[in-house]
Amino acid sequence: MKNEDADLIQRIVSGDEDAFTALVEKHQKWVHSLAWREIGDFHIAQEITQDTFIQAFKSVSTLKDPNRFLGWLYTIAKRQCAKWLRQKPTSMQSLDTVPKAELERLFYGQYLEEEQTQVLTGALQEVVEHLLQKLPGAERAVIILHYLKGLSCEKVSEFLDVSPNTVKSRLYRARKRLEKEELMVREILCPGLLQNIPRYIGVKATAATEAGKHLAQGTFNFSQSDMALSLIGYGTTTGTLYEPAPMYMSMHYITHYPGDLYKFPLIIGDTWEQKGHWNSRAEMILGPSETVEVPAGVFQECFSHKTVFTGAKIGTEDAFSGVGEANKFINGTRYLWFAPGIGFVKMCYEHANGAVTEVELLECEIPGQCEEYFPRRIGTLWTYKWKNNYRDEAVIEKCRVVENSDKPMVYDLSR
Repeated sequence: MKNEDADLIQRIVSGDEDAFTALVEKHQKWVHSLAWREIGDFHIAQEITQDTFIQAFKSVSTLKDPNRFLGWLYTIAKRQCAKWLRQKPTSMQSLDTVPKAELERLFYGQYLEEEQTQVLTGALQEVVEHLLQKLPGAERAVIILHYLKGLSCEKVSEFLDVSPNTVKSRLYRARKRLEKEELMVREILCPGLLQNIPRYIGVKATAATEAGKHLAQGTFNFSQSDMALSLIGYGTTTGTLYEPAPMYMSMHYITHYPGDLYKFPLIIGDTWEQKGHWNSRAEMILGPSETVEVPAGVFQECFSHKTVFTGAKIGTEDAFSGVGEANKFINGTRYLWFAPGIGFVKMCYEHANGAVTEVELLECEIPGQCEEYFPRRIGTLWTYKWKNNYRDEAVIEKCRVVENSDKPMVYDLSR
């Protein structure tokens, strides 16, 4: 099944529409069954199934490993269901009021889902076995006994004749080894095996004029999981009481705390709304991949990210002079571009008061190789040049990853 899907995907990318039709026919039943279970409406599930494959078709070029298609499609379907539920929450209905024909379709859908689950389990069993073979024997044993056989840590310790703390330590090491592995295993086969454990990334930033005069410094704390990349907090300082530090930090414009910078999987056309900075409402839209040219180079397959901010409310007009203009500065439209293996490369923020803030990547140092749109290895360094159209002098900002942990941290601005 896995190799057949990979072959079809390669043909789709090459422009073979018949291959996409074959892929839909192969997987539409279990996608519809999944959507029916999540939504509870047979006909809405049909629409969601159609939307799922449309999104998959639009985004298939972003799938780096065609062998992961099954889990990737599963996640898109779940996201489409969640999106529909957010927009049109359904009410509970008693089975006594459900027409007999609808009940028959419901039970048939449950049958299809159970049947497909068995197929998926068989097809993905080799993936689980492959992942377990990556573990040292001692760690593999505790994973199998604890998660797959359901034994408590105490029972596992008795079985292996080791202390419970040793069992817990081996479980921890095994989870860390497997943490970055197959999404389909976490979502379908063993949801308790690999939790959606976020990584907490600390980025230190320093800003100076082009002449080298220090302006500000700060740290920006991110959380990245299989679901989203989010800014969860920041702290900035200029060493003076008379200038707000964020005005000197491009990272502040890029992230616009709080809110998700983007959600996974990256799906062209995906939209969501969240609360933005200063009580604004932020509507995010993921656009098609683009080629972006900045001083650091020409980057292909960059994900475009548009956010519209409205309704900012720093305070009332009577609170202090200029608050209305401040709200207009927060409101506006922001465009971001992220390159695979590089991260953020460009921004254009068109503020509602007519101001424009632009950021471009000057250079970067990425330790090792990766395909992430936000490289998070400690030591990763980006250098940006940015300016507002109402200031004469541009700002040079260096951003470096200083922390990468599974626990939230408090960062020292002086580091």
